[in-house]
Order: sequence, then C-alpha cells, then structure tokens
Amino acid sequence: MYIIISLYYLIFKHSKLSAELNQINIYGEFMFISKELLTGALKNFDIIISEDEILKFDFVAKELVKFNDKINITSINDPDQIVIKHFADSLVIFKYIDVKKESRIIDVGTGGGFPGLPILIYRPDLKITFLDSVDKKLTFVRNIINELGYESEVVHARAEELGHDENYRYKYDLSVSRAMANLPVLAELCIPFVKNGGKFVSYKGDISDEERENGINALKKLGIKKIDSYNYELSGKKIIFEALKEKDIPETYPRQFSKIKKKPL
Repeated sequence: MYIIISLYYLIFKHSKLSAELNQINIYGEFMFISKELLTGALKNFDIIISEDEILKFDFVAKELVKFNDKINITSINDPDQIVIKHFADSLVIFKYIDVKKESRIIDVGTGGGFPGLPILIYRPDLKITFLDSVDKKLTFVRNIINELGYESEVVHARAEELGHDENYRYKYDLSVSRAMANLPVLAELCIPFVKNGGKFVSYKGDISDEERENGINALKKLGIKKIDSYNYELSGKKIIFEALKEKDIPETYPRQFSKIKKKPL
C-alpha cells in the first residue's frame, strides 16, 4: 500500500512540476499565458511557433491587460481566453490562406491589433497597416509595435473614407477583418483596399444563413467571382471567408457609412 501511495505521489509531483515548468520562459521568468495552451491550440491548425514568438505573445497579453485597465480595448482579460480568442484565432488564417512572402496587408477595424499583431509576430516579413477609427485603441497597437521593434503603419481613419484615398485604394495584397461588422458591410469597406489579384479575408463566428447569403451577394455586386469559405472550431464554430478580387470596383464604393448601414449591398 505504501509503495502504491508513494508512486501516486511521485506521479502527481512530476505532473505538477511539469505544469510549473511550462509556465517559465527561457529566462527563468514566470509567464502570464500558458505556453502549452498556445502551442497546443496552434498545433491543431499545423502552426508551429518559436520560443521567441511565445515570449512576444506573452508580452502582448501582459500589456493588453495593463492597458485595458485604462482604455477599453477588449472585454477579454483572462489569459487563457486571450490565447484562444485573440492569438490562436488570429493565426488560423495561415491554415487556410496562402499568404505570400512580404505581402502588403491592411487590418481593417483592427481595434487592439487583432488579427494584425499575432500575424506580424508570426510573419514579420509581412507589411501590415493597422486601421481603426478609435485612436485610443491604436495607442496600444503603437506601443506594442514600438516595444517589439516592428516597422508597421498605424492609421487613425475611417475605412469608408480611406478607401477613396489613392495612397491606400487598390494597394494591398490582402485586406483582413475580424468580427468588426456583418459580412455585407465588411465587403464594401474592405474590398476597395485590395489590388487586382489580391484577396479579402473575413474572420466570422457562427453566422446565420441570411448573413452568409447576403455577404456573398454583396461580394458578387463588387465584382468578386471566386469566393471560398473554411469552417473550423476554436472556442465555438467559426468561419473564414476568402474572396479573390480580379477587377476594379465602381468609384462610388465605399459609400458613406450611414448609407452602407442603412442599405447594405
């Protein structure tokens, strides 16, 4: 009996020690996020990250919670939820979308930098523009970019206005947006940034059949013919839409936001 109890104790002690070691980074410091949770969630999508990238994700999570005390960036403060809903979900794009080296990407309605920041950490070769109409949220994004030594553009503007600016219209290989609005609205706001041969990628939750149908119809009205979608599970049912832009769209798009909202495509 004593031997059995001792064996159980050793197993318990070893598993506890392993869990504790998993929370220590290469510098011997305790981590804010669970390294095992992050790497495990990403491995399910065939995404492998380095130790250096793990440290950067941990830094972003710490800063996000710190900034959230002063600025309402996100409703998510729990480390595990940050890992799944912000980090892992942002990187799912690399499971389904072919993102060419040194592509130009615009993250429309980036908020606190999602999906843009995780994408940049995983693929620093990409040229990312972070766009949002709420400048206080962009303060956090600027801080992370500066602290981690990246060179990315952060733009405080409205998408429907910037989409008519010749410095941004048709300039990007990829326009991405994550749960900012419904699909028909996103289509009109994001497509104008995409060059011909580029793609619009939208991350969505478990959307209704109506939104899906309306979104596809809106994309077709904007001249999009090739539309793919990819279903996945990560803290619930999710879907990614991929739309290939092949020709210019009418100069009237995007319309004023009040018109987009009142009468979506």
